[in-house]
Amino acid sequence: MFKVTLALIAAFLSAPSFSQELSTTCPSSGQGSVAELHRDWLMIGWERDAGDPAFNFKQDLGKYYDFAARPIAAESYRTAK
Repeated sequence: MFKVTLALIAAFLSAPSFSQELSTTCPSSGQGSVAELHRDWLMIGWERDAGDPAFNFKQDLGKYYDFAARPIAAESYRTAK
């Protein structure tokens, strides 16, 4: 019963955040839109035909990843000890 009560209190306290309008700097259409980035990531990165040049993940899809960042899993592992 305590867990249910705690969950209801947490839901009640976070309710105002659900009613706030979402703001984003990501365009909803055009070149920088989520749909266009998704299409680009799939078609350039994963759609391959016979005779296409060799797939180089870092070169072809590197703009979507931060290769200089520390790995999250490694950081989580270090702090869990």
